[in-house]
Amino acid sequence: MTKPTKPGKIDMEGLFEAIAQRLLVSITQGRILWETKNIRDSGAPFETEFRAFLRARLPSPFAVTSGYLFDPKSNCTPQIDAMILDERESHELMRSDDGAAYVPFPSGRTLIEIKNSARGIASHLVQVRAIASAVDGMKARGQALQATPGGVYMERALSVLVIGDTKNAKLADFKKAYAALGVDPAYTLLLDKGLIIARRTDDPNGIITFPDDADKTGSPILNFYVYKSGYGEWALWRPRSTTNRSGRALLWLYFAIVAQLNLATRGNMGAIRDFTSQVVRDFPMVLQSELRTATHW
Repeated sequence: MTKPTKPGKIDMEGLFEAIAQRLLVSITQGRILWETKNIRDSGAPFETEFRAFLRARLPSPFAVTSGYLFDPKSNCTPQIDAMILDERESHELMRSDDGAAYVPFPSGRTLIEIKNSARGIASHLVQVRAIASAVDGMKARGQALQATPGGVYMERALSVLVIGDTKNAKLADFKKAYAALGVDPAYTLLLDKGLIIARRTDDPNGIITFPDDADKTGSPILNFYVYKSGYGEWALWRPRSTTNRSGRALLWLYFAIVAQLNLATRGNMGAIRDFTSQVVRDFPMVLQSELRTATHW
């Protein structure tokens, strides 16, 4: 059989839309468990499916699991729904019967909380920030013990909140929750709506000013490193295209994670950097509105 001589194409938008729809089906499965009053297990299908999505696509040396990070003083983080680990430093010392791993905190590169619904958004943010704060404390205590200034630089772990079903979510609840002080989560994915909540890069206090990236039309677009500034207004970002919005937002988040892993483990010098930089331009998340002044999803 003669092989085709013309190059083919991979439909990345369609691929991630199919994944997004599979994730949304897992939320429906969880809702069935919820209705039986099995509250404890109702989030498991979505969490399991999301971890599988990442695990199948992230390269070595990264692993994906749920569990806890700990320090030499035996301090543990709250449980993390999905943590991306650098296996070269994971040194898993224990695993519980339900599969939760216990690994040293420096191995945690991305920390993800996965929620079926937006119900209780304020408590979702409290959980995300408690995990990030615990890791920050572990890192600070370790640095205080260094005999001399300097030492190995450790990039701060990326914090992500993934919410599957936001059908009944109220903007007012989100505005109030995100108005509370805190830089985490770096990104909040509203999967069914195909939206991401993240900061703008402009600092309203004038301390640091990073003008928003812009596409060829001049519209502000979200870049993969906005979370590093810790400033700017929380904003709603949407795909430029009106089709396959869930898939496009999931695609953007996946490559944001890939970009952060390259930054954290290779000093942003991996060859994938040019690829992820192109993704930002070819599949942009454009500014919909600042969250504080938003009137609709």
